[in-house]
Order: sequence, then structure tokens, then C-alpha cells
Amino acid sequence: MNTLDIEWQHIEESGNTCIRCTDTGDALQDVIARLAEECKPCGWDIRLGDSE
Repeated sequence: MNTLDIEWQHIEESGNTCIRCTDTGDALQDVIARLAEECKPCGWDIRLGDSE
């Protein structure tokens, strides 16, 4: 299986992000989950990482 790790880079302060980044992160998680489901039958494992 092929793996694609997508790294989301954002700024955190004390483990928290601003509202815009939180909303973006939520939307990104949803899109990556749908993309991963669509690509799995083709042999791709798509994962969302974090820039820590």
C-alpha cells in the first residue's frame, strides 16, 4: 500500500490555535477522511499529520 502523509502546518500557543485555524483544521480533517476512503481501493493510505 502506498502512503501519503499530509502535514498541516499552523501556529499553536499553549496547545491552542485561533478560531480560523481551528475551523480550517476541522474542515481539513473531514476532507482528508473522505479522500482516504475514496483512495483506499486504489492502494493508497492517506493520513493527516500535524506540525509539532
